[in-house]
Amino acid sequence: MQIIKCPKCGVKNRIKSDANNKIPICGRCGARLFQKEQNHPSKPNSQTNKTKRNIQSVILIFLIAAVLFGIVVTPRLMRKDFSKLVAAEAKKTEILKEKYKKELAVKKVSLEKELSEIDPKTLRAKATQHYKMILEARKSFDKRFALSPRAYYRTPILTA
Repeated sequence: MQIIKCPKCGVKNRIKSDANNKIPICGRCGARLFQKEQNHPSKPNSQTNKTKRNIQSVILIFLIAAVLFGIVVTPRLMRKDFSKLVAAEAKKTEILKEKYKKELAVKKVSLEKELSEIDPKTLRAKATQHYKMILEARKSFDKRFALSPRAYYRTPILTA
């Protein structure tokens, strides 16, 4: 909205700025609020239009140049030879693969040695002794000192 004073009677009139092709007139006397030589406030200045067009054309030229640069440079990058890089990475991969195979073989030998050292009879004797100790602890349990009731379970005694 703009407020413009009438040149004939001096009354202030409100004019919408989006009324492009309409000629504003005074609400009291009906006179035109703009002279023919005056520019309508809603119509932009021709100098402003030229400046905007110049800026838009510069931006458009810049974008076209960027696209053309991309079109020219991309094929050159795609033709670049990466075979040396691929070969170096393949060599590193093989070295790591051999290293991990050796580590796995050493670990396997140590685990097999540990497994062969386990004596089943000794293991059974230790388990029997452990379970006997648990059973004795349960037998000596006194209900008077318990925080909660506990059921007495008899565990089978393993004999060697």
